[in-house]
Amino acid sequence: MPNPGPAQLVVFDPIFRGSRLYYSALATRAVAEQADVVIVTRRDAVTDHYHELFDGLPHRLLPVVETVAGFWYGELSPEQVEQGLAAVVAAAAQVATTSALYFPGLNEQMPALVPALRRFGSQLTRTRPVYVEYLPDFLAWPWRRTPPFAGPGGLPWPLRFGRESLGRLRALRRLLRLAPGPYLVLDERLRELPERYYLPPWLARRLDVLSDPAPACELPAPVAAAVDEQPPRPLQLVVFGTQSPRKGLADVVALLESPAFAALDVEIALIGKLTAETEPLRPRLLRQPRLHWTERFVADRELGRLLAACDVALLPYTPAFTASSGSLVRAAQAGLAIVSTEHGLIGHRVQRHGLGATYRAGDLASLLAALRVVGAGTGRLSPALARHQDNARRFAAANSEQAHQATLRRCFGQPDE
Repeated sequence: MPNPGPAQLVVFDPIFRGSRLYYSALATRAVAEQADVVIVTRRDAVTDHYHELFDGLPHRLLPVVETVAGFWYGELSPEQVEQGLAAVVAAAAQVATTSALYFPGLNEQMPALVPALRRFGSQLTRTRPVYVEYLPDFLAWPWRRTPPFAGPGGLPWPLRFGRESLGRLRALRRLLRLAPGPYLVLDERLRELPERYYLPPWLARRLDVLSDPAPACELPAPVAAAVDEQPPRPLQLVVFGTQSPRKGLADVVALLESPAFAALDVEIALIGKLTAETEPLRPRLLRQPRLHWTERFVADRELGRLLAACDVALLPYTPAFTASSGSLVRAAQAGLAIVSTEHGLIGHRVQRHGLGATYRAGDLASLLAALRVVGAGTGRLSPALARHQDNARRFAAANSEQAHQATLRRCFGQPDE
């Protein structure tokens, strides 16, 4: 008789927005028929996007973590982590059998999670924790066979975002000793670049790569007409998502204000709101006649239709962001070519899978050259653009929700469907 698996899944997700909210919804869907689901999150967690993803899904929300007004993403304080973990412990104590615990983002929970787990560890003995790490460098760097590569200013990688990164690295090493895992990574470079991401065998056995899907949505069928039969029209470029500082909106503004952009037959759609940090860019955006701005929450189904009306997605992430992005897979699912900054996982995926072109963050000339690669300035959609779009659809199809959920069920100890 197959093992029925844990009777309860407790998700600890204080961020609970954007891609993180979607990943928590996928975890809920993966086990909702076999287990009760409890989600420990922030107090202001109920949003339009939450309703879109969770309405109709059986779950119980425990909004207990206090966050400051306007908080979007960032490192959680020890007090916030302890608030949440106390609620996780209380939820796990309510069932007589094992609970699976899901930590879908170590990035913002470290380093505070380690002392919190030590404090509550004796109360979590009947649980099966699963952890997600977004940055494989933090897992692989201590075991490198070759000297660590340098970041900006010649600093070793863990220091390139500030010396607090070294503290986070040490905390993660302590967590690996404290908690057996399993650990999941939303970054296939762990498998594809073993010379850079070497892992000792004992750690490799505790790690798996989690596929990176996009929400399913209905899309219009791609136009099958030959490229030379299509009438000349501007290239439709789209930038989408909440424009937090890491999204690189300053590169978009610089592009719009450039005299060289005026010579390109390109229009830009901006879909999403600004944050307090990017609000100062508003006056400059509003002066641009070739920018069409949808400044409101856009549900996933509508977003799919809006993206499908475009040709190219621009993902101008700053060097401070190197991890997985739901925006890339959503754009690929809609059949868009991708122009992104060259660093990190996004740049790697664009280059490895032939999704479009990459450029150096903050370098306008490099961005203009990348746009020309995908057909900007030709007055007509190019054969190269069509190839990038086909590659993008194949990439999205290979990163399915089903594969993501199957990995989660295996790690949670649930029988696969």
